Amino acid sequence: MNLILNAVALRVGGGLTVGLNVIRHVSVVAPDDRFIVLASPGVGYEDCAAPNVQVRTFDWPAYGPLRQLRFLNRVVPVLCHQHKASALFSMGNFATLRAPVPQLVLFHKAHFVWDGRLRHILPDFRDRLRHRLERLYFRYAIRSCSVAAQTEAMRQSLLRIYALRPEQVHVVPNAPNRAVEPDAAPGEPALKMAALSRSPRLLFYLAAYYPHKNVEILEQVVARLEALGIEDFAVVTTIAPEQGDRAARFLARMHRYAASPNPRFLNLGPVPLPQVPHCFAQSWACLMPTLLESFSGTYLEAMSAGCPILTSDRDFAREVCGDAALYFDPLDAESIVHAILRLRGEPGLRQRLIEAGRRRFQQHLPSWADVTARYVGLLRQIAAAPATF
Repeated sequence: MNLILNAVALRVGGGLTVGLNVIRHVSVVAPDDRFIVLASPGVGYEDCAAPNVQVRTFDWPAYGPLRQLRFLNRVVPVLCHQHKASALFSMGNFATLRAPVPQLVLFHKAHFVWDGRLRHILPDFRDRLRHRLERLYFRYAIRSCSVAAQTEAMRQSLLRIYALRPEQVHVVPNAPNRAVEPDAAPGEPALKMAALSRSPRLLFYLAAYYPHKNVEILEQVVARLEALGIEDFAVVTTIAPEQGDRAARFLARMHRYAASPNPRFLNLGPVPLPQVPHCFAQSWACLMPTLLESFSGTYLEAMSAGCPILTSDRDFAREVCGDAALYFDPLDAESIVHAILRLRGEPGLRQRLIEAGRRRFQQHLPSWADVTARYVGLLRQIAAAPATF
């Protein structure tokens, strides 16, 4: 079979992790099939080329909304015809309308199933307007597609909100990131963490700045811990100031905690993937007050590194973490502080969480070969029996 894999929108974060890991495994999992990968340049996809994997690059970041729509609905169908594709795998949330071949859509933009107040995750009016337009397009585009979600929680939300049929939506969980090998030695980010010698309990939040990541709650958490006289801690984030005005303002407010003789806050900026395991090795706990995730590989990184997890009491978190985390209300700083103090004060709890995380990591998580085989199997399935939803 000839299969088109549209990964042009998977350029950063978890999306890039999924794209690279899957595409690196297709030649091994399905050596008799031919894959045409549509990808953005300069982020690693070119290295995935193989005898049966052709990578074609398109400068997706330079496209505005209209050009993106044209790419999805004019260019992609033409490529399907040119390569005599049997199926199309749209890996970046957005489907091609009236695709000339059966289509599988990988869903990982959890905003599309958010049923709370939009202001909580998208404070800017323009972002909310764009979200509504994108969600309208998504609703219309997936009506005749098969959809892959990364957790059962996301599958249930898709079924409820978009009135899809159960046979349309499949669960394919992520695997631990293996697209990039860890560096042999700690680099600058991990060394900065190690330098906080007076703060042995480092609470590490590996996340870029997005409103749904809920980083602002950390300001209240740090203030409350200080008020309680807790001195042996520091919150560590990975935010790029250039991500926007809100990110810059948050970091400016937190500067007062970073500048003291006994720092309570450290922002590393973006951490290269090969350095992430070293940062977790320096951490006392992974602190994730996120409001919304389609999966989050950060949980897996923490489990792999033997780092206990403190995170939001939400269905997506419980499905991935199970008994390997302490849960809190992410909108309540007191609830977060209570979880931190419990981990600090309850004998043996931290080690129990570490052991639970390692068990879950080893026993319950698939490999990327398994994940890729599942996607290829779904593509073969829809190619053999086109959906009539």
